[in-house]
Amino acid sequence: MKILVTGASGMIGTCLCENLLSKNFEVIGMDIKHNKFSKEVDNITKIIDLRDFESTLSAFSGNIDIVIHLAANARVYDLIKDPELSKDNLITTFNVLEACRLKNINKIIFSSSREVYGNSSKECLEQNVDISNCENTYSASKISNEVFIRSYQKSYGINYIILRLSNVYGRYDLSDRVIPLFIKKIKNKENITIYGGKSKYLDFIFIEDVADVIINSISNFKNYENLTFNVANNEKVPIFELSKLLQELMDKKVEIYFEENRTGETMNYCPNSDKIKKIMKWTPKVNLKEGLKKSIEWYQKY
Repeated sequence: MKILVTGASGMIGTCLCENLLSKNFEVIGMDIKHNKFSKEVDNITKIIDLRDFESTLSAFSGNIDIVIHLAANARVYDLIKDPELSKDNLITTFNVLEACRLKNINKIIFSSSREVYGNSSKECLEQNVDISNCENTYSASKISNEVFIRSYQKSYGINYIILRLSNVYGRYDLSDRVIPLFIKKIKNKENITIYGGKSKYLDFIFIEDVADVIINSISNFKNYENLTFNVANNEKVPIFELSKLLQELMDKKVEIYFEENRTGETMNYCPNSDKIKKIMKWTPKVNLKEGLKKSIEWYQKY
């Protein structure tokens, strides 16, 4: 089986490609930049700007069996500040789907996001996406991508699995997302600001669990095709409690300050993962405390 992974130099892409290669899958990576974390993954990655259709189409060469589409501008607040980044997500997904259509590739796994639900204090089920709850341009791009993918299935027979990922954390993430940011600040004994106060809570899923569920989807694609799943830990984690746990694990203390939630950022996310448990028979293996310990260990190098 030949697998094409877009966004192969990113956090999830690096971990996924490493796992696929260790299991002797044939892997082609695509990314706009070189992989700074893994020479092995960089060696199988084509440097491609997926916004350019001709370049994308020419790179989809050989007998590709399945596409794992991870590439995206994924930092929510960046897309709020610069909406052009959300347009990139639309263009790249359209180009990938068109390349699949023209190259007769009929399987795609798409990494969507819990952001499609917007803010909700209720359990989020896969069928409960209400576009009136759309909080930001990133959410809009992911909802639009899902609709495009479904339309290509109905029109052109390109079958899909959509995975709506919770907040992914672990190694290979040097962004200012909440966990790497808090680890960096605690490590440097800098104060932490929580936007949204003590009532803000989210769900977090460890990077290895995400790679595991994608590989499970690849290996059993026929059983799950044209279905959408929440990929989550099913744990409402208050961000304030997260900051205290990280301080405990790192044996350091910093001051915590609170400000109003920033425009477009999700305040609450409460996933329901009954569907993936029932159909895939899949549950995450790494709990939050264990995952944070592994993450802290990796970030000591940076």
